[in-house]
Amino acid sequence: HRLGTVGALLAKDMRVFTRDVQQWSQLLVLVALGAVYIVSLAAIPVPTQQFRDALGVLNVAFIGFISTGVGLRVAFPSVSYEAKAYWLVQTNPIRPRDLVVAKFLLSLPIMLALGVGLALAARYLLDLSPILAVAAPLAGAANAIAVTGLAVGMGAAAPRFDFTNPNELATTPGAMAFMGLALLHALVVTLVLARPGWAALQAPTPGGYWSSPEGLVILAILVALTCITTLLPLWLGARQLARADL
Repeated sequence: HRLGTVGALLAKDMRVFTRDVQQWSQLLVLVALGAVYIVSLAAIPVPTQQFRDALGVLNVAFIGFISTGVGLRVAFPSVSYEAKAYWLVQTNPIRPRDLVVAKFLLSLPIMLALGVGLALAARYLLDLSPILAVAAPLAGAANAIAVTGLAVGMGAAAPRFDFTNPNELATTPGAMAFMGLALLHALVVTLVLARPGWAALQAPTPGGYWSSPEGLVILAILVALTCITTLLPLWLGARQLARADL
């Protein structure tokens, strides 16, 4: 509880998460999803380095799509999981911002483990060139962080505390809007990393690309895009939650 209100909310949510079968059982689905993805990737014949790198570029987009689907089930409903007990939060000195931040921090490790884990698996299974060996985990981390912020923020902006089944939360208009924006973000990340991907396909180089001016510009764009996609929805979600008459 050293993190104050956010820490107390995290401690509470961790207890609820481990006690609620419907929540922690989703981790088993994630593990199975990751295993199927890795096995499928390992089964693809890779005759040349260029073919490996081409698959590595496609893998950047696939990781974004997978992160979006998982974020819909794990991060987007996190605020709504307070359900009809949300009135307890309102009667305590808890700011909506603290609640949103706690939900983000709770979901982030799961999303990072999935996104970065799949990227590292692709990196080693495909034996990517040095440029893409760095781009893959970067894309995995960027998608995980941005999708988590976008999911929690949009879930806080349009919460559903009166649901009868958690599966309803994935079919709301807010959920559909999140899916569209998250897929758009994944597409933009893929386009940003298309340039280093093309450089790897043209002529695989040692690990000096990311310290070159072009590499640093691409890194700066990726960091800026991730920060905007993460922080803006969280801020707007907390603001909307504070104004909502629930």
